[in-house]
Amino acid sequence: MLKAVLCIVVIVSSALISGEQLHCIRRKNEISRELADVIDRIEAMLRYQSADVYQICASCFYGCSSFDSGCFASISDDFSRMWEKECRRNLSQADKRVARLFEGISEYLGAFDLDTQISRLEYAKNEIRHIYDISQAELSKQKKLYYSFGIFFGVLICMIII
Repeated sequence: MLKAVLCIVVIVSSALISGEQLHCIRRKNEISRELADVIDRIEAMLRYQSADVYQICASCFYGCSSFDSGCFASISDDFSRMWEKECRRNLSQADKRVARLFEGISEYLGAFDLDTQISRLEYAKNEIRHIYDISQAELSKQKKLYYSFGIFFGVLICMIII
């Protein structure tokens, strides 16, 4: 009886571990999607309001729930340094390529002419959306694989126990 309960616990635990891995991937994807939306808002503020970097930070990070965006909204000092610091601190769970692209915005935002800033923002946004699309496609393919491996290894461990 104890072995049966132990086997069930092992199988359920392995399935939950697989689910947690999928949750991490979904979280990375959500962060990527939200960052692309933020870049859209930054681009709109630059294009239509000629906003400076501090106005952009104060108003473009609303609606972000997958990372702490409040720190970006409160940037008021040395923009480049603070932006990079907040990116490193708040985007640690994001895809590394996406985090680098978003962190790189500080190099040109407010430092070049409007057309250059907008073209570089477009590039970063398109790259982030491309990474997001690829990751979403992989997630849908790997969902069954993760759960299957989790349950398989749980059953394998049960067979070893028995």
